[in-house]
Amino acid sequence: MFSFFKRSYITAYFKNGILYDVYPKVSDLYENREIYYNARYIVTDGKRIDLEDIQSIRSIPTPNFNISEVSNAGVTRNLVYILRMKAQNLKKVQKIELAITLLKRATEMMPISEIKWTRKDYMLFSEWLFEVGEPEEARKAVNSINKLFENFNRDVTNKNLKTAHKLKTDLVEASYFLGCCSECAKYRGRWFSVSGKDKRFPKMPKNYPCTCAGINFSPVIYGVDIPMYCPKGKDIISYSNRPFIDERTDNEKAIYQHNLDSKAVEIMKIKDKEDYKRLQNLIPDEVPKSFSAYRRMKTGETKNFIKLAEKADEIGLNIRLSEEEKSVIKRYYQFEKEKKESNN
Repeated sequence: MFSFFKRSYITAYFKNGILYDVYPKVSDLYENREIYYNARYIVTDGKRIDLEDIQSIRSIPTPNFNISEVSNAGVTRNLVYILRMKAQNLKKVQKIELAITLLKRATEMMPISEIKWTRKDYMLFSEWLFEVGEPEEARKAVNSINKLFENFNRDVTNKNLKTAHKLKTDLVEASYFLGCCSECAKYRGRWFSVSGKDKRFPKMPKNYPCTCAGINFSPVIYGVDIPMYCPKGKDIISYSNRPFIDERTDNEKAIYQHNLDSKAVEIMKIKDKEDYKRLQNLIPDEVPKSFSAYRRMKTGETKNFIKLAEKADEIGLNIRLSEEEKSVIKRYYQFEKEKKESNN
């Protein structure tokens, strides 16, 4: 439907990061979402932005997202989501510099947008940088994403502790994450006393020694809140004082290992993109036409890949998988296969 409108006139209006109107007017915002996904202009909290001007994009102000407003509006009317959609549309029409600039600004706002973005969502920015031949910037983006995820649960816990103070409760509950590390497994699901004054419960660790950012702590009130993770038939006090040991099941350990393997595969993919670009420049007639085809032949260690690796050796480029990388890939795809089979 948006083809009926001239893109140069489409304007989307936002307040606190949520779309509330679009020009030209439409009867239903959700049903006509392709219109504002292609808007040339946005007006966010009174500031007009040209989404096809680099300097204007960089000046997009960070809204004051409100979780209740975001929940009511849904993802499709969230400013960050709409900016990401616009960036992808710009990329489709080969406006690459605009697309990357817009995706960067959207990515910067993702952590406070009140949407639960996945690691894959964040990695899109680094992938685009690699595609346009900016490996150093791509690596910087990956490092920033890794740091963001490492600090995420710590930030959530700090926010929750402030809420606990407002609620005048000294108790918090540790979340229960299946894919956590051995250290997280000792703490998950318990209730803790923040100050240590409530002797019924263990004292909350001030510097939580998490190695995977797998759990956080949320405020609870004894006698009011029902424990979320305490097994039926067990008392939360005794459950919270169980031995501090790694009690993960074999399946939970496998999930944790898969999380580590997923990160390793992401790093491999980044290197593969860089290698693929170099191969295209140095021996263009020898490489597959698409990066995805190159990835498939490499992870499968096909005969054609072995031949390509030998030719890459001649130009001083080692594209072979190490034994450790082979093990990671084998575990990663085996886990994905089993997960897919169990869901069917």
